[in-house]
Amino acid sequence: MIRFVCLCLLWLNTVIGVWAQDSLKTKTLADVIVQSNRLTHFTSGNKIQKIDSATLQSFQTNNLADLLAAHSQVFIKSYGLGSLATPSLRGTGASHTAVIWNGFNLQNSMNGNVDFALLPVFLLESVDIQHGGAGALFGSGAVGGAIHLNHSAKFGEGLGLTAQVGAGSFGNFQQGIKLKISKKKFVTGLKIFNHRAENNFSFVNTAKLGKPTERQANNAFKQYGFLQENYLKINDYQQIDFHIWYLNADRQIPPTLTTSQSQASQQDESLRLTANWNYKKNYVSYFARSAFFKEKLIYQEPDIQLFAVSKAITWVGEAESKIQLHKHQLLNVGVNHTYFQAETDGYRAGKLQHRTALFFSYKVNNAKDTWNAVASLRKELIDSYFAPFTPSLGFEGVLHKNWIFKGHFSKTYRVPTFNDLYWQSGGNPNLRPEAGWSGEFSADYALALRTKITMTVFNSLIDNWIAWLPNQQGRWSANNVLKVWSRGLEITARHQIDFQRVKLNTKLSYNHTISTNEKVGEGNENSLYQQVIYVPKHTAQGNISLIYRGLQLSYNHIFTGERFTTADSSQKLPFFSIGNLSIHQKIRQFDIQFQVNNLWNVSYQQIAFRPMPMLNFQAVINYQLPVNSNQ
Repeated sequence: MIRFVCLCLLWLNTVIGVWAQDSLKTKTLADVIVQSNRLTHFTSGNKIQKIDSATLQSFQTNNLADLLAAHSQVFIKSYGLGSLATPSLRGTGASHTAVIWNGFNLQNSMNGNVDFALLPVFLLESVDIQHGGAGALFGSGAVGGAIHLNHSAKFGEGLGLTAQVGAGSFGNFQQGIKLKISKKKFVTGLKIFNHRAENNFSFVNTAKLGKPTERQANNAFKQYGFLQENYLKINDYQQIDFHIWYLNADRQIPPTLTTSQSQASQQDESLRLTANWNYKKNYVSYFARSAFFKEKLIYQEPDIQLFAVSKAITWVGEAESKIQLHKHQLLNVGVNHTYFQAETDGYRAGKLQHRTALFFSYKVNNAKDTWNAVASLRKELIDSYFAPFTPSLGFEGVLHKNWIFKGHFSKTYRVPTFNDLYWQSGGNPNLRPEAGWSGEFSADYALALRTKITMTVFNSLIDNWIAWLPNQQGRWSANNVLKVWSRGLEITARHQIDFQRVKLNTKLSYNHTISTNEKVGEGNENSLYQQVIYVPKHTAQGNISLIYRGLQLSYNHIFTGERFTTADSSQKLPFFSIGNLSIHQKIRQFDIQFQVNNLWNVSYQQIAFRPMPMLNFQAVINYQLPVNSNQ
């Protein structure tokens, strides 16, 4: 069946491509980034935030969780520095946010999550946040949105070398090096990083009588890894690239505020290999990509003689095409096949799964390019059953020179994870995919490129939400018992002031998110219409930066409202408000950065009974070799 589908798609693309070349011989397409074809061309109506290069540069010693917590409207649930960190977009869960790296979804087949603490910013070149349902474009898991991590190559830039070292509070040390060789037809790059920390910070134990100040124990971690990239321009029409990403992390798991000690630890190891081929000529672009992911996790608790090993393997093959049917019409057709294999002591035997998906997008715009619309469809076969039919429709247009309006409506779904299906104690092989609808409407106001205000309202309803709940015998099991309704408002305002050699940038953002249980399982009626746990109703951020020549002074402030920690909203964590200050100074080839984190020395928790660091410091020195020759 898969072979037949691929042949049909190839035949269809060839026929349409020949017709397009004959009918539109004077049209020339602009260059595209291979890995982000759908993100770049077929996300009309979606709210998309791009993290700028200056912000990425200032977070080179941090992970993706730290970056998004400070500079995006993604709520991050973190267990502490270097510990597990997962996203929540628009009131959804961690497994409802897809993480797309060079076109491939990194969500783990066993639990559906991606640990953002294991994604160093040092290895990343581009971070884009796509808000709202994206199932038609990127498949299962893209319910609340998608985080896109893309890489691209610039040919003919010569030799580039960057080295950096950093040190901070609690025995925090980082080292990294980047080497790139860029010829006219070939680019190769290597990034290597190492990060370790004792992480033995002081905190206020609010769970004990008298709220004593204690020091965190069994909390050290170390990470190291590399990313190797190769790009080859075969000719004017073809390009191939290969990526190798290896990561090794060893983390101790500290006790909670209510436990005296812990000897638990976790080791994570991952290997990601990808290959991409792109052919573009005249009005047709073809893409073929494949990937192999191998993940291993070892969890140990010597106190109870627990030693658990989990292994997951993913194979991905995908082909798609982008065809200019007319100067105002763009077509995308593709097929994806993914194979998952997992093995753990929690299953009775190793498990595997095949997924095959067909996807389609059609984009149209007017002659002046003042409006466009995109319709997308996706149908996915999981082993022997079909996931819900997944359509989407997006549009955006300029109604006035300063106003842009956008709208997007889509169906979303999430396939049950292996843990949901097969875990020996509570797994349910009869689970159905989660399914729902999401919609959003945005208005952008821009004034002379100095001021920009974006207002977005969104609405999402997810049925068959999978939850692990106890039955009458007290045994926890997975069931399709919840219906969750998320709705809210997002506001972002930016302003820039230039005065002679001084540049002042300000950004304010606010989120109001209501995410409630509209349907619950038997015995859990007290959680009906209550806010979903760990989803704050109110979050806000403020960023201000002052730039004068090579000096940059930046302040970031984060407000997080109270979060309920029980389904019946009987217990909650209080709101917290923290500030971070950073100073950058460029001196020739050196970039020196000093950071003060949690400037106001606030005692807070993002996860119940998991303390976060109070006032701490970090210094970074970055050196860039001034060698650059076009070849």
